[in-house]
Amino acid sequence: MNTSFRGISLGLAVAGLASAAHAADLPTSSPAPPTPPPEYTWAGRYFGAHIGYMWGTTSVVDTGVLVEPGAPTDGFIGGLLGGYNWQNSAWVYGLEIDGSIAGVHGNGAVASSSFTYDLNWAANLRGRLGYSVTPTTLLYAAGGLAVTDVRFTEVSAIPIGVVRAGWTIGGGVDHAFTSNLVGRLEYLYADYGHVRYNLSPSDWYDVGFTAQTLRAALIWKF
Repeated sequence: MNTSFRGISLGLAVAGLASAAHAADLPTSSPAPPTPPPEYTWAGRYFGAHIGYMWGTTSVVDTGVLVEPGAPTDGFIGGLLGGYNWQNSAWVYGLEIDGSIAGVHGNGAVASSSFTYDLNWAANLRGRLGYSVTPTTLLYAAGGLAVTDVRFTEVSAIPIGVVRAGWTIGGGVDHAFTSNLVGRLEYLYADYGHVRYNLSPSDWYDVGFTAQTLRAALIWKF
């Protein structure tokens, strides 16, 4: 009886040791490494609002005589913008359109000039080319079509103006604060050309306007 009991105990002990050794040989499981967040992309559509300050000069030729070589014309400007980006590695390119209302005003800068100048709105259609210096910071240049309506008034006469098209070029920096919210600081130069207003065959004006704008924007990327 004792001999049988000892044999059974010895067998159980050997079986336990074998089971423990087998368990020690099994690979230990470890938690999977965390998945890194996807890298930020500039690709896609976006929409935003901007505000800034425009300063420029207006020139006037009155029936062949330069009466205004460059009157300061400036004021605040703000509006909406939207566009679409494509991205290839660190390079980003896209199209953007914006429209602004403005309170840009100027007065004749020479004693013989009695003109006033007003710009009430402006719009741009531009192509953009940028380089992502970090995943969330984009430096870019942009240029394209610029449209506005510069109206000028002589003394108390009816303001004269017409929609005019020119060109714009500039650049700036976009920075992504979150996956959707982007901030922007931008500089633009625009040349709206010269427009001739014929009051009669012997009485006409040629009005030119160039401007610079510094503006900031908040953008929502979809």
